[in-house]
Formats: sequence, structure tokens, C-alpha cells
Amino acid sequence: MKKIILTIVLATLCLFFRAKAQSQNNNIKPLTIGDTIPEAVWSMPLQVVNHPTGKKTITLNDYKGKLIILDFWATWCSACIGNIPKTSSLQKRFTNDLEIIMATREDQKTVQAFVEKIPNRTNETTIVNDTLFTSLFPHQIIPHYVWLSKSGVYLGATDIEALNNEHINNLLLHNSKLIHLKKDMDLSIPLYGSPDLPIEQTVFYSILVKGWNPGLPSGSRDIINKNNVIIGKIMTNSTFQDIYYRIAYGLLQETNTPSHPSSIRINIKNDDLFKKEYFNYEYRNITESHTSLYQELIRDLAKYSPYQVTFKKENRIILALVSKSNSHMTDSKPEEKISINLKRVIARLNNLSKEMPIVNETGITGEFNIRLSKSINNLDEANRELSDYGLKLVKKSRKMHLFVLTKKI
Repeated sequence: MKKIILTIVLATLCLFFRAKAQSQNNNIKPLTIGDTIPEAVWSMPLQVVNHPTGKKTITLNDYKGKLIILDFWATWCSACIGNIPKTSSLQKRFTNDLEIIMATREDQKTVQAFVEKIPNRTNETTIVNDTLFTSLFPHQIIPHYVWLSKSGVYLGATDIEALNNEHINNLLLHNSKLIHLKKDMDLSIPLYGSPDLPIEQTVFYSILVKGWNPGLPSGSRDIINKNNVIIGKIMTNSTFQDIYYRIAYGLLQETNTPSHPSSIRINIKNDDLFKKEYFNYEYRNITESHTSLYQELIRDLAKYSPYQVTFKKENRIILALVSKSNSHMTDSKPEEKISINLKRVIARLNNLSKEMPIVNETGITGEFNIRLSKSINNLDEANRELSDYGLKLVKKSRKMHLFVLTKKI
């Protein structure tokens, strides 16, 4: 079998955000740029909430002769919600010539409850239970803005950057072309790779692309093969700071080190490349022979980035969760039994500890009947409640892993 090793470094400029919306209606053919909206679509009833006159249904015919922007969103999409003030302002400015209609696949009850909680909300009409427009204009990432001309021609889809006064004026007055056209990328194939790339024969694949891409989500995901083995990582629309923090926490988890901020030392200051520039990064190694995937990521990124990682053990002061006395240790209050893995308790305690990591030295590795109050705000309060279960936090010196990031010399 012919094997392929591929490493790529690219630099581009791109832009925006998040989620997934796939067509469920196989009877509707997706439109391409330049197509005219089918006549039947104009008269189809569309269920809505938050209509300014209280209508429960609308049709596209209600807005014929206007420039129409379909704003695909969801109640869980923070970027979508953050864009609402901007789209609302544009709607008011171009009220006679423009109609921005929000659309979501979520149901009426979910959207109505969400809309009612928005302070100082305005009347942005929202289509709910949408399958029609998702089928006509399939996409993977939201926010997603579809533009329809006054004559009903599909002009294209964009990110939020295209929604501005100058661009809308040019479209209304001069029929100019759309800018910031958005094309969602297929994450089932290697990032920026060709569909013709023989994935099964590609032993190593690595790519780093500079710039925010509107066709990609923001975040991180594992690459998992057919044997359910994690063979790589994809990190998209992320700064170097985001990327290295994800690697740091992953490495700490691999080595059973508490995921505490004090276990990560970032010695980089006044560096816009580190904090402000966005990148899309993928690494995959199909050999399944990883001793440490995160160590592999560090070595791979060292080829591209101006930063270096040291991962070492050093003596540190920690807080150990211990039993006060084996004879007095109890696993529950009679009236408050709830079985919880102590890892969850340690994770919560680490969130409360600002200076020192907390480790489990009770000898208990499985389930333990314990319930801590939701109102606990500091370690003193936690220690008082832990005492009821025969547990306490004590300071100790231990050799612990430390993740250190510096600039290359």
C-alpha cells in the first residue's frame, strides 16, 4: 500500500462562526447563486414568533419587492444572538427597502420562551420549525445570512461582515455583487484537503492556516477513526493562546495532573500574534501508536509557531483531600445520600482554589456518597462540609507536572 505523508503551512485571511443545520427535506433542490426562488415558495405559509403585528404565519410574498436577508440562527448560538442589535439597527435604517427575517429549526415553544427573556427586545420576526429554507440553502455553520434580491434571485450567503450600510446601499442602488461570500467547509475530510486525498492511506496530515474562516466553527474536536481511537485534533478559528491552552489541559489530563491554572505557566506578553490572530489547525496520525497525542501536537506546532513548550515535574505546594481518620470516615449523611465520583468533587474544589491545585489522596477512586452545598464559595466553607464526611484539605509538598510556554529564542 502506498503511504502518504503530508505537511502543509498556509497563510490566508478569512472570517466567522458556529453550528450545524442540515437539510431534512429531500424533495427540495438546493438553490445556487443566480437561481430564482420557485414561485410556489413565495406563497408557502411560514410559522413565526415575535411578529410586530402578532401574526402567527407569514409568506415571502409579504415582502416581495424588498431586498430579503434570511438570518439563520439558534437560541444556543451566542454569536447569532450577539449580532441581533446590528441586524435590528439595519432593519430600522432600511425599513422600506429591506426585510431581515430570522429563521431557526427550533420549535415555537423554545424560541418564544427565549425571545421573552431578551431585555429591551425588538420585533425581529423569526421563522420556527424551519425545514424549507434550510433545504433551499443548506449550511453547516451559523450565523448564516442568505440574500435574496428584490426580484427574488438568490444572490449568495455571507457572514455578518457583509451586513453594513455601504454594502446594502450598493445592492439597493447599483445591484452590485455580494462581498464576504461564505462557504461552509466539510470537516469529514482533512482541513483544506481535497476530496481526492486518499485519507485511509495518509499516515500523517498537518496543516496550519492563518485567518478566521466563516465556513468553519470556532472550537476544537477530536478526530476518531473506525476503531473509535482518537488519532488527531482539529482546532478552528482559534488563537495560538486558545490552541496552547487546550493542549495544556489535555496534557495535564493525560498525566493525571489536576487541571488547575497554576499548572499552566504562559510566559508570553505583549504579543498580538499569540492573542489576536486566528488560525485553523489540524493534525492527524493514523498509526494509533500515540504515546501522547498532546506531546505530538506540541512537536508538530513547534514547526510552525514561534513558541516552545516545556512540560516538567517540580516540587509544588498542593492541597490534598485526605481522610481525617479511617475509623471516623463516613461516606454519607443519612439524610443526604448521593453517589458521586470523587473526581467531580476534586474538579469543583479546583474551581474554588485560586492558588494551589487539589489532588485526591483519600485512597477512594470510585463512587462516594457525598453532597456539597451549591452555595459553597470558598475552600473554608468546603472544608467545613467535607468534615461531615470525615474528609479535609491539607497542604502538602508534591512533585507535580507544570506546563510552561515561552517564545523561542
